[in-house]
Amino acid sequence: MNQHTYTDEQKKISLEQLERGILDTVNTLSELNIMIENFTSDSEATWFFKLNKLVENYNAVKNVGRAYDVPIPPQVIDHIDNGTSPSQFMSTVQQSAIERCDVMNGRNDVFQVLLDSIKQEIGNNEEFAEELKTL
Repeated sequence: MNQHTYTDEQKKISLEQLERGILDTVNTLSELNIMIENFTSDSEATWFFKLNKLVENYNAVKNVGRAYDVPIPPQVIDHIDNGTSPSQFMSTVQQSAIERCDVMNGRNDVFQVLLDSIKQEIGNNEEFAEELKTL
């Protein structure tokens, strides 16, 4: 868990740093890709330099992210690993929640009908009159 409390200004700066770090990481990955495609033994030192830069970028992004305590469900990572977008995951979760809500509303309706039937059946019985008032 996050031990430090960050101000909104610190989070804004961290978010900007995170964005720069991610863009720098993407650029470094692109440069590494080009270098690998055209690899020669003369470019080995440059390749290692870029690789170290990539590791530094990853560490910087990781450290900047500490300002935010946002848990990411493992299902989201699995969904992304399977090649689908996070927005598609959210759409799936939303649809599932709507379906579960519909089921629960149906159950509530059935219980209300049952309660009304029970009240009607035993409503004339004086023995249960007081108990029915609480339902």
